[in-house]
Amino acid sequence: MKRFLVFGLAAGLCLVASGCGPDTHDTLIQRTTGLMDKAAAQVAAIKEEVSKATESARKGNLFKLDEAVKAAQALKETGKEAQALKKKISEIRGSITDDDKKANLEKNRGTINSKFRELMSRREELRVAMEDATKYFLERKDNEAKLAIEDLRKKLVEAEAPFEQLAN
Repeated sequence: MKRFLVFGLAAGLCLVASGCGPDTHDTLIQRTTGLMDKAAAQVAAIKEEVSKATESARKGNLFKLDEAVKAAQALKETGKEAQALKKKISEIRGSITDDDKKANLEKNRGTINSKFRELMSRREELRVAMEDATKYFLERKDNEAKLAIEDLRKKLVEAEAPFEQLAN
């Protein structure tokens, strides 16, 4: 959860400090909030796949997380997009005045906070789904499912790495 917090804060800080003209500035804000929406949707998709796989296994079917792993890879790509956007924002950051920064903060604070809350909510839902799956399979001593969950956790760490790098 801290990793996504870093992403949200980094995105918010970039927005406060970015812009060199109204069109460029608005485009960067839209792209940033769009990436936050995209990441939230991808986290929700991972959560949904984990929940479906767990429920299916409870009905006696195989526990498969293939689609969740694919969604984690997509999240990683979104993180790379966010890194590229941060680079673009960094290139123009110095050209904005303090007054423009203040105005930008006031104008976009609500949107940024809303997108960030949505992202954090989706991340918490994923955490709960992962805990549920882990608990279910530990109780049944299903080693294959445990390994699949551990593999997905590794993929999630990889997917979140580009977002963590945004804070640097």
